Amino acid sequence: MSLVAKTQAGLEAVLAEELRALGARNIEPLRRAVAFKGDKGFVYKANLCLRTALRILVPLFEFEARDPDDLYRKAEAFGWSELLSPDSTFAISFTVHSEVFTHGQFAAQRLKDAIVDRIRKDSGRRPNVDKAQPEMRIDLMIAGNRVVVSLDSSGDSLHRRGYRSETGMAPLNEVLAAGLLLHTGWKGGRTLVDPFCGSGTLVLEAAMIAHDIPPGLFRRDFGFMRWGDYEPELFETIRESKMNRLREQAALVHGFDSDFRMISKAEINARESGLEEFCRFALGDFFVRAPLSGLEESGPKEGILVMNPPYGQKLELTDHRFFEHLGDRLKKAYGGWDAWILLPEEIQGIGLKPDRKLKVQNGDIPCVWSRFELFSGSRNQRREAQKGETRPRIERPRIERPRPAAGEEPPHSTE
Repeated sequence: MSLVAKTQAGLEAVLAEELRALGARNIEPLRRAVAFKGDKGFVYKANLCLRTALRILVPLFEFEARDPDDLYRKAEAFGWSELLSPDSTFAISFTVHSEVFTHGQFAAQRLKDAIVDRIRKDSGRRPNVDKAQPEMRIDLMIAGNRVVVSLDSSGDSLHRRGYRSETGMAPLNEVLAAGLLLHTGWKGGRTLVDPFCGSGTLVLEAAMIAHDIPPGLFRRDFGFMRWGDYEPELFETIRESKMNRLREQAALVHGFDSDFRMISKAEINARESGLEEFCRFALGDFFVRAPLSGLEESGPKEGILVMNPPYGQKLELTDHRFFEHLGDRLKKAYGGWDAWILLPEEIQGIGLKPDRKLKVQNGDIPCVWSRFELFSGSRNQRREAQKGETRPRIERPRIERPRPAAGEEPPHSTE
């Protein structure tokens, strides 16, 4: 059947690659979503395994509407009684990008009226709305005058993994964190450090990716579990098959932060999720401490640095001195590392030139996820090293051809 996975802006290509690796068919990236095809078992697997999906939708019908009343008439004609009984509860979520429907809440209200009126017409009784724990969650998407109504198989947003009980002032969304990490190509096997780890979202997501732990493993509830055709044995079979394929690796994921309260929260989250054996947290100031000091006694001393430094609620964006110091510290202390940094678009630079960029949205702040390759030594040392690596010039042997004697024709060659 046709399915749609919703995601955050900028992560469409990452989600499409996840779906491809999971076995989806007919993959088509959309705006903040990816369309694909799969069966009921794939609905279960997508909810359990996709790291960059917010919701998995099953489209019911779509149409063009001129206004909210036209939306009501066309939605009311659908056979809602086949999905919902008068004793059922439902809720509607909506995403609207339209000059025709300028008030998304009112469009959702008209859809609710259509559902209730149709079921009351069929049975004489009406179902109730329950926004907290509905039996059926219905998704309304409007782009221009195009309306798509879907069943939401996820229930709560999939970014709510269930492992994070402690957060800081402005925690990174788990779906965004996973998308940023997957964009780097991270699969484990290298040292990874987050020097502004906060409550540990990037570190915990990196640990799950490295060990191939499904992000939905910690959840106890999905929307499809309340559907009439839910097959618990099929879901458990899929879940067990994923658990049997977890990767065993050495713990190479580390985080430190200058706030001891954040370190305490990160350790609680790691412990409650069962990830504490894969993560290491320590107290430390990025601008003072040496890389890996107190984190790793042996193993590689260079690796990948990922960070979501303070900005927005944590730091005024006008304080550009902080970001200048950030670049200076990277150059001085992290030679040989690959640094990936999430920064607001309006930050002009940190004194380093990125070689890869990805535009994303962190809450209401447009950001750029940038990669910086940090070289060891000074610029002159790098230039000298690059000169030494240039290929030597190959001198070709000079062929002396015999000169003709006086009166003789020069020899001809077909070479």
